[in-house]
Amino acid sequence: MNDNETFPENITSVFERHSWPMGLFKEFCPSALYIDRYVNAVWHIIGLFTNPISAFIWLNHRIRRNNSSAIYLAALSITDFMFLWLHFINELQIAWGISTVAHAGICELYNFIYMIPQYLAPIIVLGFTVERWIAVCKPFHKERFCTVKRAIYVVCGLIFLSSSLASAQIYIWNYDETHKVCTYRDTNVTPYSFTEVWNWLSEMSIFGGVPICVLIFNILVICEIRKITKANAIQLPHQTSSGSNNAASTITLLSVSFYLIFTTLPVALVFVIATNFEHGNGFMTDDEIRADPQWNRFFTFMITRRCIEGICFSHYSCYFFVYCLTGPQFRKTFMTFFPNKIFQALNNSSQGRYTIVTGNGRANNESCTTYV
Repeated sequence: MNDNETFPENITSVFERHSWPMGLFKEFCPSALYIDRYVNAVWHIIGLFTNPISAFIWLNHRIRRNNSSAIYLAALSITDFMFLWLHFINELQIAWGISTVAHAGICELYNFIYMIPQYLAPIIVLGFTVERWIAVCKPFHKERFCTVKRAIYVVCGLIFLSSSLASAQIYIWNYDETHKVCTYRDTNVTPYSFTEVWNWLSEMSIFGGVPICVLIFNILVICEIRKITKANAIQLPHQTSSGSNNAASTITLLSVSFYLIFTTLPVALVFVIATNFEHGNGFMTDDEIRADPQWNRFFTFMITRRCIEGICFSHYSCYFFVYCLTGPQFRKTFMTFFPNKIFQALNNSSQGRYTIVTGNGRANNESCTTYV
């Protein structure tokens, strides 16, 4: 709250009259609440189906054999799947007002686990981006660093790093017995409190610094590919199968990297400028809040922020479509395996719905089909 706020004795705080954020959004900017409820729900539904499929395909022995990138992409799919479930639990509380984590012990544990996939996803992308940079720009080191075994070790190391960073949430969050809410342990979060400093450092490092590093490595890879192409005058009809696979793999990894950049940096930017859009005096009536310029500025920003976050949230769900568009081997495996399973299921179910009959009542291959 602002230091110059006045506190009329006969008016309770707006944060006591309306819960944060669901109650406040529902009363003053329902558009932000609708985005939380319905746009994110679409991404949840898509991602909870596509991420397991992606992980299954990347872990297929034929694809991951001698393909270290498959390990990173499988880990990314599993990470995104894990995050979507955790985010769904959070949405139940934030957007729908259903108490899910507001319990002693669960509050701290949940926020610890909740941050692990959020930290892990960007640094996994950074991991395979660096590996692709080694493969393209430092080809003599490829046999040493770009192996399936090393990729597994790197992913395990990144999981440990993410868990270590997320462990700070155990201290930051606390269950408030008085108000029955999961909230910051620090009752007075100042610009230099541990909570505020840690949030800034982690947000800007993981969601700002890491995507920028990914962008730099991508630019180096693209520049090197252009140099190699010009120097060798590569002609596509004479490419080997191995060369084609490497090119397709590079395109897939670059696409995933740029997708992460374009959907992570805007969210980090919004986080940075959020301090310039503080809410107004909390001790106002609802009508006064609706007419207050500072509150209106705050609500406009929150709607804009929710729109940006809603669009950028797609990267947790839509990598599958990037893989299908840019990865011929991934697409071929998907079309080979899953449609066959779907058709088999449909055929099995259709046997219970149809029967073949002939004029003499006996089954025959050359007869008409009759619904039962």
